[in-house]
Amino acid sequence: MVLYGGVWYAEWSEADGCPCAADAHRGLVVSAFVLDELCASASGAPVTWEHSALPAVSAASSGAERQAALAHGQVAGVVKAAWVCGATGHAHVVFEIPDAMPMVCALVDSKILGHLSATHIVGKSEIIEMSLTTSPARPGCNIAGRVPSISEYIAEHPPLTKAR
Repeated sequence: MVLYGGVWYAEWSEADGCPCAADAHRGLVVSAFVLDELCASASGAPVTWEHSALPAVSAASSGAERQAALAHGQVAGVVKAAWVCGATGHAHVVFEIPDAMPMVCALVDSKILGHLSATHIVGKSEIIEMSLTTSPARPGCNIAGRVPSISEYIAEHPPLTKAR
């Protein structure tokens, strides 16, 4: 298995323009609470490319969307961990791609598939799929590259600590 890390939710910069109401309606802008819940749900979500699972997800009954994404036949990997970085507020992810998929790894390593885009159902707090993409819906959602371990990548981007 090959591990990769990256950002799947980042803030828009002034250069990217402000998100609009349509972006919020599409689920591209979420509250900090929802972002935490999405991160908590991400482990086990399928990794796809260019949102290839969307037709299966759209045809699935409510509550069965992730199962449809997992079963759609073009899964390239699986999410292992996701969290919000305390320093930036960006949501990071570590995912794995099986050794049996060297062409997918080559596309990611070459940055042809250099970005991430998460699918979730607006109003629900579950990641349905994490998609490798050439053009993310949100700016700043980039694959950092291969990581030696989940714990080492988390140590580089430590999670937000919450006051108790």
